[in-house]
Amino acid sequence: MKTKSIINVVCDENSWIEGYLSDFILKLKDLNFRVHKCNLYADMLEGYAAFFLGCTKIANVRDLNKNKFNLVVHESDLPAGKGFAPLTWQILEGKSEIPVCLIDAAEKMDSGDIYIKDFLRFEGHELCADIRKAQAEISFKMCLQFLTENPSPFAQAGEESFYVRRTARDSELSLTATLNDLFPLLRVADNKRYPAYFVKNGIKYKVLIEQDG
Repeated sequence: MKTKSIINVVCDENSWIEGYLSDFILKLKDLNFRVHKCNLYADMLEGYAAFFLGCTKIANVRDLNKNKFNLVVHESDLPAGKGFAPLTWQILEGKSEIPVCLIDAAEKMDSGDIYIKDFLRFEGHELCADIRKAQAEISFKMCLQFLTENPSPFAQAGEESFYVRRTARDSELSLTATLNDLFPLLRVADNKRYPAYFVKNGIKYKVLIEQDG
């Protein structure tokens, strides 16, 4: 039996967003919700809503039926920019204002109705840690807004496009490019998980970046 008091917070094991979840969970509890955090859709409880944060797989119908609402945060102007790592891809494209949508988790990837639309804005100097922090903050803000304002959904409209999954190979730096040309890639490189690197004479070198001060 679904209960309005239960909120499921689901994220992939070892996802980057796990390090930001504690404050979000406290805010959910302040709203008198019972919070169940898990890494697998199959481990969700039956409840009012499930927030899929940092999840890379699509939930099946059986799991989606456990909650009245299943929500995903996606950083693109849907239906454009469906797929993987949309925020990273758009920063690499040179965009500084990036739409963020809170959508219904449908069976088809990133195709659900939109409940809330907001924007992330960057100045161009932010590195991966800054970008991740801003991404987490707007994600939690939209989830809390959904719970407190009960917004009405609206359908996606426009031309559909997809981003492909990024791999460690996407963090390789060209030896012939200028530092200015490489800076966007350095900005989005995760120093711990997927550091930027280059290969010279068959040897791989990691390149770590951080702001001085």
